[in-house]
Amino acid sequence: NNHSNHSRQEHNDKEAKVEIYVPPLAARHIPALLDYIYGASPQLSTSNAPSLRYLANRFDIRELHSEISLKFIPRDLELHTAPQYCMAADDLKDFELRDRALNILAERLDKLNNGNLLREMSPRLMRSLVQCERLNAGGNWGLSEKVAMWLRSRDELLSVRKTGQFDSH
Repeated sequence: NNHSNHSRQEHNDKEAKVEIYVPPLAARHIPALLDYIYGASPQLSTSNAPSLRYLANRFDIRELHSEISLKFIPRDLELHTAPQYCMAADDLKDFELRDRALNILAERLDKLNNGNLLREMSPRLMRSLVQCERLNAGGNWGLSEKVAMWLRSRDELLSVRKTGQFDSH
């Protein structure tokens, strides 16, 4: 009979265990989510808003989700923050936010002068950007220039990662 009690206890322990997968990018921001739950105001930034939005949605914390989605992101999402939003949202599979960021990039790509803002974007995201219906890159020449800037900055990024040092040809 002692054996059956032990088995029942093990069975109860297994039933009580719940595992929830959270992408690594979002997992880094769980402490900030817990701070919010326990009453602290979150310090929102371009780097944590996509993850906190993901977590608020995942755990149904509607007030935080609304604060991020309806107040913070509309103020913060612009040309120079769009690449960061786009990549983070893509990692988190937040396709609505990714597409919002891609549209902002596409609409204003002609104003982008710094290829480094795009260099971390994957080839897949760049393809989505140049295929975006709202693309305004300043004509074919402007688009070629932006893609060339991205390729040069990617080449520098890849050589830094291989060698550990920056090599300016």
